[in-house]
Amino acid sequence: MGCLIGTIKLRTCSTDVVEGDIFINDVHGISLRMLDSVADEEAATFYQLFVNSEVLAEEKFYQECFQYFKNCWQVKNLQCVKDYICADENYTQFLTAWKYYLAAELTIARRLSDRNNIFTLDEEAITVSLEYYREEFVKSIRVTVESLDLNPCDCSGTTYENCFECGEGELMRVFYNIP
Repeated sequence: MGCLIGTIKLRTCSTDVVEGDIFINDVHGISLRMLDSVADEEAATFYQLFVNSEVLAEEKFYQECFQYFKNCWQVKNLQCVKDYICADENYTQFLTAWKYYLAAELTIARRLSDRNNIFTLDEEAITVSLEYYREEFVKSIRVTVESLDLNPCDCSGTTYENCFECGEGELMRVFYNIP
C-alpha cells in the first residue's frame, strides 16, 4: 500500500470539513446516494464500497503514473514511481489525478454492480461518466508529471535516489528531448 489511501475523503452528514480537504462526492456524478445504490453484499455500505475501491484503485494508479513518468524520464521501475510520489508530501501534486482515477474506479463498480436500480441500469450515463473521469485523469496526470521539477541527477539522500538515469549531470527529459 502506498500513501494515497485516505487522501480523498467521503463527505457525509457528520464530516468535519477542514480547509484543503478533497471529497470524492464533489466530483460530478459521484454521490452518497449513488454509492449506496451500488453497494452490495461484498461492500455492505457506501463507505465500505468507497474504501474497497480506494484499495483496488491505488496500485493501478501507480501503474498508470509509471507510464507517464517513463514518457518524461528514464525511470527504473514501478517502485521508484511509488517512492517518488510518496516522498516528502509529493503526493499532494497528484491528488487531482488521483481523485478522477478514484471516480473512474467507483464508476466501474457501478457498472459491474449486480444491483438493479436507476444508477446501475443507465449504461449510457455510466459510459459518459467513465470517459469523462478518464479524460480528466489523463489531463491532470500529464500536466502534473510534465511540470514536475525533478532533476534525476540531484536525488541523493532521497528514497528515490537510485530510481532515475542521470545522464552525466544533465536532466534526462526523454519526452521533450531537451538538449
